[in-house]
Amino acid sequence: ADVEKIVDTAIEIGEAGLSWFWCAFSIPEQVVFSAIAQAQETGKNYLKLLEIQGIDAKNQLINQARKQLLDNGFLDATGEKIKVELVRRWIIKRYPLQDQIGQFREFEEKKIPNQKEMIQLPEIVENNYTSNIITNHSNSHTDISANISTKRPLMILTAVATTMTIAASIFVASYTNFSLLDSKRELKISSSPTPDYAPDNNTISRGDKTLFSNINNRFRDQGIAAFKNGNYQEAVNFFQQAVKANPYDPEVLIYYNNARASQNSSSVSLAVVVPIGSKTNNDNAQEILRGVAQAQDQFNNNQGSNGLLLKVAIANDSNNPEEAKQVVQEIVKDDSILGVIGHNSSDVTKAVIPEYEKAGLAIISSTATSNLLKSSVFFRVVDSDEIAGEKLAQYTNRLGFKKVVIFNNPNSPYSQSITEAFTNEFEKIGGKVVHTIDLSDKEFDPREEVSISVKKFKAEAAILFPDTEHTNATIEIAKANDDNSLSLLGGHTLYSNDTLIKGRKAVEGMILSVPWFRETSQAKDFAEKSGKKWGGAISWRTATSFDATQAFIQALSKDNTQDNTRNNVLERLQKVELNNNQTSGYPLQFTKERERQGQSVLVEVKDGKFTMIIP
Repeated sequence: ADVEKIVDTAIEIGEAGLSWFWCAFSIPEQVVFSAIAQAQETGKNYLKLLEIQGIDAKNQLINQARKQLLDNGFLDATGEKIKVELVRRWIIKRYPLQDQIGQFREFEEKKIPNQKEMIQLPEIVENNYTSNIITNHSNSHTDISANISTKRPLMILTAVATTMTIAASIFVASYTNFSLLDSKRELKISSSPTPDYAPDNNTISRGDKTLFSNINNRFRDQGIAAFKNGNYQEAVNFFQQAVKANPYDPEVLIYYNNARASQNSSSVSLAVVVPIGSKTNNDNAQEILRGVAQAQDQFNNNQGSNGLLLKVAIANDSNNPEEAKQVVQEIVKDDSILGVIGHNSSDVTKAVIPEYEKAGLAIISSTATSNLLKSSVFFRVVDSDEIAGEKLAQYTNRLGFKKVVIFNNPNSPYSQSITEAFTNEFEKIGGKVVHTIDLSDKEFDPREEVSISVKKFKAEAAILFPDTEHTNATIEIAKANDDNSLSLLGGHTLYSNDTLIKGRKAVEGMILSVPWFRETSQAKDFAEKSGKKWGGAISWRTATSFDATQAFIQALSKDNTQDNTRNNVLERLQKVELNNNQTSGYPLQFTKERERQGQSVLVEVKDGKFTMIIP
């Protein structure tokens, strides 16, 4: 039962390794793999399944592909079962047979007479166990002899071993304090080739460097080399292959679209600023980039606006105010950038707003919620702390709690503003904040503070408002509350997989106020569509970042590209009006204060996941 419960998470976190694994097979092998995986699931013969799809069971390519899979040890002795169950389940989930059939038919149509099996392999780094390096730099399949694949099991087993290690880590993490990879997209596959270039320390990229050097993708690296040299068609081809190799990496999708736009006679640029680095949780950066990448890809696939295509520059501020100021100075210098999506935290956003004001450059925040953020160039598509604080205060009162303690960072604009909003509303309706604890205090002791809150101040609930730098301290509070003497409620900074993984049973029952939730009736359609695109449930950061990009897209001139100036885009943002089909589920237009009028959603941690609280 424990294994069954954790399998989907293991598949999700191992996605990068498994995608690399899949690329090692030819199209006929992929079809056979999918057919056998589905046959095991349904109890039918895999050849019958292929015949239903219109493929002759005697097809030479199919039979040869099955033989290779059998000879290389991927199938059991019967040749009709996949040996590694985790891999079989992943294939069912990510590469169902019906999705592979069209690709196989295209493959057959392009096949030349008497051609041998065609296999496209990723590069393999030579090591003590392999003597051959098989490389395919071509965009098309290369005709090579079937017996060249004798070294493939070592390469594939490396990927499988990586995935199985991840699965074991997750299982162990359920019962121990072992650390876990924060994100499937941070997985580093040791068998991937060393990039042809060395990423530099610059913090802005349109496709000339990767900002996620811990994610390996050979095709991405080749696309970067081509992009740097101005070979945009070649870059398009490589980035397209990079997307296929890892379809859940938003960075490569953005670079693919940037390369397409660079070939176009007419294009326009935006920037997105995210926090990346060893001291930040890269989950937030990836979540934001997914929303931006999805909107850009949708826009460019629809031929943009009168042929106008969109480029997006990705910038990294490391969630540090001083570094962010330097990044903004670089963005401001680039006249082609007409607007910015970012920054992640309220603290950093507050520090850089004056720079945007000087440049007259519009900034739309999809994540910063502090009420203290005000400017003539600052727009927001996420609910402010005032809305979230009031909603949480009202629900706390409905639960019957009259005395609460608040844990926050008084030096953080976010913590400060949501604390004020909550306190004002809670005390207005009869409650009392009996104590406030500073999470940034160097002498902060979670166990002692929980004890004091209960015994001395008679608190019934703990209200958790950490800034992004102190979420771990908040999780320690949950662990210190081992007798559940305090009910736990909090803000959106705790709404992440990190909270679930690190908090485990300690955060069960925690209630959070969040800006968007995939299970609401308004959000379901977008959530399902995006979930398929990104290989799993998306977060509110992805939804609001999609909306921010959509707002900028509507603010672009539809008729005269010369009319797309910073000042004109800034003016047109005030008039943006998007219906629920153009956003992540909720209509969008800005108030006179450039705010989005919305309503927070309450969620609860239940059985290790977030579930919606029905009002």
